[in-house]
Amino acid sequence: MDTRSDEGFTLVELMIAVALMGMLTVLAYGAVQFGNLSWHHIDRGRDADAERTAIRQLLLHAIMSAYPGFASADYNDRSIAFSGEKEALQLVASLPEALSPGVMAVEQFSLGRQGDRSSLLMSWHLDLPAATGGTLSNQVVRIASSVSAIRFGYFGRVKENDPPAWFDRWSGLDHLPELVRVQVWRADGVKTPWLDFSAETQTTANVACVYDPQTPVCRRLE
Repeated sequence: MDTRSDEGFTLVELMIAVALMGMLTVLAYGAVQFGNLSWHHIDRGRDADAERTAIRQLLLHAIMSAYPGFASADYNDRSIAFSGEKEALQLVASLPEALSPGVMAVEQFSLGRQGDRSSLLMSWHLDLPAATGGTLSNQVVRIASSVSAIRFGYFGRVKENDPPAWFDRWSGLDHLPELVRVQVWRADGVKTPWLDFSAETQTTANVACVYDPQTPVCRRLE
């Protein structure tokens, strides 16, 4: 026979109810915390992807708009203003839209330090005689921080009859490489590159010259 009153709760029932409410509160708080943490990681992932995409587009724009201008005013010098090293790249290309769209400049991408961090830096000056002479100073901007290494590779033919191949250096030649590979590592201990892509140059040779059959060379017109 059940002698419990139909009104109210026993002490045991109250204790069980309080314990259950406490457990539900802990579970609910944990779910909220987990949700906040998940959204935080998603936001960080989105930021990282956006940064990677922006840097890739910047470098793509520079390489694809590279102009094979002559490196000097010497009419006998047909070398192109393109200095490709293993850890640095300098070329003549149009500036990105965020700076000055369509304006040609001498741009350089390299690893450097700003403060206590190793960073991927972009420096440039306008492709003008005054800039070359030193009266216009270089503009420098950090495009990625916490970068541990950067590597460039160059694909093409050094001589016309040579088979195409990859090189660590491309400088002092009369034409641009066909492809430029860019690899960037972040200072996070991950061995695989944070950024890894290849871009095709649009114009490899300067056509401001005329073929001379007497000397079998292409003489400059400018």
